Amino acid sequence: MKWKKYIPDRKVLSSGLVGVVGFLATLGLNAAGVAVDYETVMPIIIVAASLVAYFVPPSALDIARKLNDDIIEFGVGLEESAATYEGAYQAALKDPALNRPERASDGRSG
Repeated sequence: MKWKKYIPDRKVLSSGLVGVVGFLATLGLNAAGVAVDYETVMPIIIVAASLVAYFVPPSALDIARKLNDDIIEFGVGLEESAATYEGAYQAALKDPALNRPERASDGRSG
């Protein structure tokens, strides 16, 4: 599911939606004949979108992604981490289940 990395988290979506709805409401009011000044409304929309982004909690998936990134970042910093090629190689050497002796060849090919 590589496409999920292109979808922003809940906070970004909610604040963007508030901004779009506020702007469309301003356009609708102007089209209906109510004189609304854009320079006055835009700071209000920006503040409202920022407040929504602040108060909307992150989703469980966003928390899990952040936690996963933190674990990987911590693991790469370890000397013998399985997150690096060398660390995975060293871990494979230490694991007896992965370190089985190879079968001896009986001389036949194929």
